[in-house]
Amino acid sequence: MVGAISRRPGCSGEEPIPACCKEAKVSRQVLAVDSNEAFAVLLKEGLESQGDYEVTIALDGETALQAMEGRRWDLVIVDLGLPEEDPGALIQAMRQRQPDLHLICIPVDEDRVPPEIAALDVQGVLTKPFFFPDLPKVVEEALSRPVRPAAPAPAGPEEPEAEVGEEAEMAPPSPAPPSPEQRATLQEHASQLTEHLKALSRELSADAILLTAGNELVAYAGRFRRDEVETLARLVMESWEAGARVAAALGREGSRFEQSLHEGADYLLYSLAATDDLILSVATRPDRPLGMVRYRTRETAQALRAVLGGS
Repeated sequence: MVGAISRRPGCSGEEPIPACCKEAKVSRQVLAVDSNEAFAVLLKEGLESQGDYEVTIALDGETALQAMEGRRWDLVIVDLGLPEEDPGALIQAMRQRQPDLHLICIPVDEDRVPPEIAALDVQGVLTKPFFFPDLPKVVEEALSRPVRPAAPAPAGPEEPEAEVGEEAEMAPPSPAPPSPEQRATLQEHASQLTEHLKALSRELSADAILLTAGNELVAYAGRFRRDEVETLARLVMESWEAGARVAAALGREGSRFEQSLHEGADYLLYSLAATDDLILSVATRPDRPLGMVRYRTRETAQALRAVLGGS
């Protein structure tokens, strides 16, 4: 209690030292906004039991905004599925009250964050259900990411390709090698593409990030040697071709899987169609939260499309 006093051990005759002057570890203040009270309580107990956090629960947007009046928060975790709430408007209102606010969102559809929400600079993603031991790591990673000035929400569906489709959409069975024109475009933007891959590698502490077209390695980043990355590129292509065969066996001739995941005891390899012709792949440790790997990979795929679309 502030104002309480204590004496130095063994020096009962000396002046008392105010307790407020003693070293104390300040808990990080977290606001959990979720209409599912049971889940919110689970979130609160999970964080408070595993780290130096103090979690306050708000069951709706109005209560959350009231909680932000006159008080600073280290982090807000907000469910995008709040009933009768516009999550984008709620996040913007929160950022108006505290521009440097760190945010983790809980998507409605697994780990798919709508583009208009991603544009508001979300620092992390927490999926339902989540792996309990991953919770502190997700929170710490979100808190370590800088908050950029919030971008305005898109006025309309200007970029229909911004969201990568889920498991299967009609497309060529597997990415073909780039045409001479495509190869020239890729070479023209090689440095920009590589910078995006390097940024993703740093964020995920990845062993390798690679961008491939057919069997060809377009760009890569990470600690792996080029020959190791080229081996991975061939494996990615084989996986994509296997996906096409599976689709054909299921009666979806001409379709392909838009993403693939391979996990082992010592590795995780996640691949995503960045465009019809390019595959973006991440090789990292298996202890990385899958939701974060998928979310950040999709963000990078959008950035790559923006670079190539501007040519």
